[in-house]
Amino acid sequence: MTGGSRTSDGAMVDEQWRGYDLRAALPLVILAVLLSIALLAGRWVFDDFIDGLVPYLIVLGIWPALLGLALYRAITYTYHLTDKALLVDFGPLHRPVPPVWFPELANVESGANWLHSRLGIGWVRITGGDGRTVRLPAVRDAAAFAALLQSRRLAAKQPGSM
Repeated sequence: MTGGSRTSDGAMVDEQWRGYDLRAALPLVILAVLLSIALLAGRWVFDDFIDGLVPYLIVLGIWPALLGLALYRAITYTYHLTDKALLVDFGPLHRPVPPVWFPELANVESGANWLHSRLGIGWVRITGGDGRTVRLPAVRDAAAFAALLQSRRLAAKQPGSM
């Protein structure tokens, strides 16, 4: 999402929103499928009805937990880019992250594991001047987002830019 115009009252202007990309849950989904197949295929080993029911109960517990985790991250993990700072929110189950002001930004890195790089997602790690590090997981086109943050950092350090 982009947009907004400059304000004279010093308020930050929305420029872009990013968030957790659901494609990052694919490795967990693959693992859950394999575990479900193994549990359900191995249930014939059990002679007792109750023992045979256990694999079904485990599979019934895996899927809601996995889907709940993926949906929680997709809904609550937001990376809000303004003209002055990056605002990061990981939802109510995490501590609040203070704003990352562009003039105080020391370093921006991005990367991805082999599967996520093929899916077009990755992580961005931001280091502030005070040494505080914030890692943004599952960012779509992480290298471009990191380059955008790096250009903001360099523009903020120019005299008369902010």
